[in-house]
Amino acid sequence: MRAATTALFVFFLTGAAFADAASAAERLRDNLLEVGRSGRFLYASSSGFYDWKPENAGAFRRKTGVSPLLYFVEFRDIVGTWYKPEDYAANKTNLAAFVKHEYAERHAVPMVTWHLNNPYMPPKWRNPKWDAGAAYRYRYGMEGYPEAHRWVLREIVEGAGESCGNGRIDGIGDKTFPNPRAWYEWCLKEAAAFCRTLKDERGNQIPIVFRPFHECECDWFWWGAKSAMCADYIAAFRLTVEILRRELGSRNVLFAYSPDKCWSAAGEEGKSGFLARYPGDAWVDMIGFDDYDIGKDWDSPKTPKSAAKSTAAAIHRARIVSKIGHERGKVCGIFESGVKDSVDSFYSELRKVMTAPGVEFAIAATYDGPWTWPTTDAGKADMEAFLRSDVVITDRSGADLLR
Repeated sequence: MRAATTALFVFFLTGAAFADAASAAERLRDNLLEVGRSGRFLYASSSGFYDWKPENAGAFRRKTGVSPLLYFVEFRDIVGTWYKPEDYAANKTNLAAFVKHEYAERHAVPMVTWHLNNPYMPPKWRNPKWDAGAAYRYRYGMEGYPEAHRWVLREIVEGAGESCGNGRIDGIGDKTFPNPRAWYEWCLKEAAAFCRTLKDERGNQIPIVFRPFHECECDWFWWGAKSAMCADYIAAFRLTVEILRRELGSRNVLFAYSPDKCWSAAGEEGKSGFLARYPGDAWVDMIGFDDYDIGKDWDSPKTPKSAAKSTAAAIHRARIVSKIGHERGKVCGIFESGVKDSVDSFYSELRKVMTAPGVEFAIAATYDGPWTWPTTDAGKADMEAFLRSDVVITDRSGADLLR
């Protein structure tokens, strides 16, 4: 642990009181800032798309003996116009129960990822490369995509475009919106209404972290680089924050900016590098990136032995983001990564990135399923050692993110 921050981190762990006026989200942000400067970090897992039933709440703990204090949840299955209304309703019930349980047990906090469907989805659409639920993949450049609606984020911001929102997975559209702006505002209000139901036993709002339009500099989502200019993306992100703050209250939600790894320098806001699509300090509380290259052996991908190059590249990016976060007072982290197709020492490689000199990251997250769970005995042992490490914060550390 870095000596300069040891006292601060002990203060965090022992639960010293913050000012009563501070909201839970503000306390969460301040505590995460201290974690990032401490030389330790929180491990965050993904809960999975359909793994929110109360009986599954302890699944991670049953496998590992610990529970994460931060965990990712997916909003694609509770808000949108792709699935049937009854499916959205059932998923809301399950997810609300899951979040409340985790908060009551250990003040664990959800971080929201939203693979929202494209408003111009045609009924019964299927992507040949992805499952039927990958409606967020429907974008400019795909066969049959309407050329006139390449810039959907721009249409949302400007209130332009055409009738949309009635393409459903079963072919029975039950809603129609005059344009993508009306559709998106409805989606945000639905999301906010759900979040307002997330309260503890005293009736206080459970804080959340919201990570809209992630992996934005790449091209696999309808908000990606070939579907949204930097100015479009920034304006849509700001609009999202403004609407959710209005609907939720600004003191209950933290917002995270999270491109993928396809950059190598800080760059310039609105133009290049990590900051190319940065919405601005007033709209962002947390910054980071997704990196599924960690643990990959670029020299021999079919018989992986060494991940030195991918680890070094991730450390380089993490130092860039840490410097930006330190200067601007932003919580930093790796928001998605994963063990799939990596060396058996993936979790050791992740720890190297998080504890490298010059890195001030509070969060290291792995995605669900095969991206979290190793398949080899060596990989499983590496994950167990990682979770037992003194630098990795889980509920076994005695930490409380809300004190």
